[in-house]
Amino acid sequence: MIQKPLTAESSGAARDYRRLIHIISGLILFFLVLAGIWHIYDHYCTSVRTTDLRQQIYVTALAEHADRALGEVVQVLDNANNSLLVQGGQQRLSEKAVYEILKPHTLRSPQISSIYLVDATGKLKAVSLGHPFKPIYLNDRDYFIYHRDNLSPDPYYSRSYKSRYDDVWRFSISRRINRPDGTFDGLIAISLQVSYFEQFFLSLHPIATERISLIRMDGYPQVSLPSQDSIYDLDLKNTELFTRYLPARQSGNYKGRIFLADQQIRQITYRKLKNSPLVATISVEPDAALADWRRHLFKVVAILLISMSTITLLTVWLSKQIGKYHSELKQTVEERTRELSSVLNQWQTTFNALSDSVCLFDMEQRFLRCNQASLKIFKRNQDDIIGRHCWEVVHASEQPVDNCPFKQAWETGKTVRQMFFEDGAWLCITVDPLFDEAGEPAGAIHIVRDETERVNNEQSQRKLLSMLEAVQNELYLFNPENFHFEYVNSSALDNLGYSMEQLSRMTPADLKTNYSIDDLKKLITPLLFGDTLLIRFQSVHKRADNSTYPVEVNLQMVGTPGERRCLSVVHDITERKQAEGRLLEALKNAENFRTALDYVNAYIFIKDKDSRYSYLNKHCVEQFNGGISDMAGSSDSQFFSQNQAEQNRQEDLQVLAGRQITKELTVTQADGSKRTYLVLKTPFYRDHTKREITSILGIATDITEMKKAEESLREIQSIMLQNEKMASIG
Repeated sequence: MIQKPLTAESSGAARDYRRLIHIISGLILFFLVLAGIWHIYDHYCTSVRTTDLRQQIYVTALAEHADRALGEVVQVLDNANNSLLVQGGQQRLSEKAVYEILKPHTLRSPQISSIYLVDATGKLKAVSLGHPFKPIYLNDRDYFIYHRDNLSPDPYYSRSYKSRYDDVWRFSISRRINRPDGTFDGLIAISLQVSYFEQFFLSLHPIATERISLIRMDGYPQVSLPSQDSIYDLDLKNTELFTRYLPARQSGNYKGRIFLADQQIRQITYRKLKNSPLVATISVEPDAALADWRRHLFKVVAILLISMSTITLLTVWLSKQIGKYHSELKQTVEERTRELSSVLNQWQTTFNALSDSVCLFDMEQRFLRCNQASLKIFKRNQDDIIGRHCWEVVHASEQPVDNCPFKQAWETGKTVRQMFFEDGAWLCITVDPLFDEAGEPAGAIHIVRDETERVNNEQSQRKLLSMLEAVQNELYLFNPENFHFEYVNSSALDNLGYSMEQLSRMTPADLKTNYSIDDLKKLITPLLFGDTLLIRFQSVHKRADNSTYPVEVNLQMVGTPGERRCLSVVHDITERKQAEGRLLEALKNAENFRTALDYVNAYIFIKDKDSRYSYLNKHCVEQFNGGISDMAGSSDSQFFSQNQAEQNRQEDLQVLAGRQITKELTVTQADGSKRTYLVLKTPFYRDHTKREITSILGIATDITEMKKAEESLREIQSIMLQNEKMASIG
């Protein structure tokens, strides 16, 4: 219709076009408004879900951070208490000595404000903030009253209070200290500034009217942002959070009031801490949560109004332009015809650029057309191809070949593909039948691809597979996504007793008795992200007859980034495990040798690779004033200064690298005297091959008296030299 020249009869068509444009414009406006309404509703739902998800993520982060921070505080509290016990307890230590012991522990965690000790009367005995300090009594604090009246050894989390020491809001975590007869002897506590947690809350960038809190399980607020002094006196145990929701679930969200004084219903998300008697909450007013949605609503309404106005104006403009465009359509059609001719030429160029031979045949299997690749594959020019039969050009035959794909394609009406070996090359021939409008065969498309390289690659892969089958180790190839086996060599099949068909439906978790699918996912994660190239571990394989055998597994990732597989090289270590059993029996017989070492006049010890004592003879145990069970697994930091312990660790690393170290070490005894020892450290190898160092052997000999004798000898030599000089003068 639009290709007709403008005439008097075509004016009716123009009116039809205008009417059609008006209908289309009306439909567009209708669907635009409908889409806008749906978008507004969807954005509202998204805003609500986003607020819920944000609060859940933030309350989880808050709970985990608080749990971790408070867990570190409890650990530091226990370490400080143990340090006091090692030094004899608070009764035997002066206030300054207690201060010196407590001060280093405050440096280990930024959330710790101070560590302090309170005696049984409530008097502050020592505080890590400084010495001397202002004496104050804390017998009215809730944590002092709790420990005084309760025998529980568990840490107690106090209510938030304004410190009498520096007038800062804090709360404490404390433990009871008992006398030897079990009576109350005071407490040790760590104070934490409420501002530390407030700073973390602020890092979450809370929105307007959002309140973030940590609340004790008895209903008293521990930390709250925005912060108000009056909040810490509130008792929330009668709110819905404690009476209804927390008893039912450890985490969740609801609409209500977090504080009884709240005048507006809030969206509240809560989560109980795993290791601390606290619950984390985040609440926000619904109006604030939907503020972004309201701003978006105004934008969408404005866009809708602008779009509707634009479409209306565009409809009017299009109606006016119909007449003008109508007269230009004929010229446009002519231009399009020329463009189509150009496109056809481009298609012919593309047709000739294909690397595969593409030809068109008639019903007599004669060439009608062919591309440039056909000339190259058949080694003929175009005049020598067009009009000839297929078998003459492709197969160099005077008659049709057996199993001709043309006949099969026309009979079945489907694509037929066959492989032929012609003139030293593997050719893949594909025939697609062509039918006329009546459904009768009219010809065929004939495509030839040179598959020689692919066939040669497949032959190389078969050779590689044959080599893998000859490997004595067990080889497994599985998909890291579903963990199903894709290849297992004959060594593994023979040892397991399964067929490849059975294993293709199984995963490594079906063979390994001590690994689940989740364990395997965690195990291969470093390989997937490239953090490591090889993972070696030991496991136990279960055969088809339910018998088991120990294995050592070497796991690595192979393939391309787009298609990766896990290759597992497995060694049957049954004989090794039997040898280890014999070794354990031999080690039992070596117990008598350990007893003999206790009578050697030297200090003999063995350390593992982490510089922790795994063996000490009797003299070492007596030197450190401990028991054998107490010493096992201990490190130098428990017996030496920090500098000396670090120096010992550096020496141990040198020994683990294969060096032998001999040195003199001077140690100050408990009575203030000094003893000198000659220390020898040497690597301890797994076996005679000396390939793997398993531990460090140390022998220390007391040479104090020898050093004194050497000093006396040097003094005598000095006196004799002086006498000789005097004699020469006299």
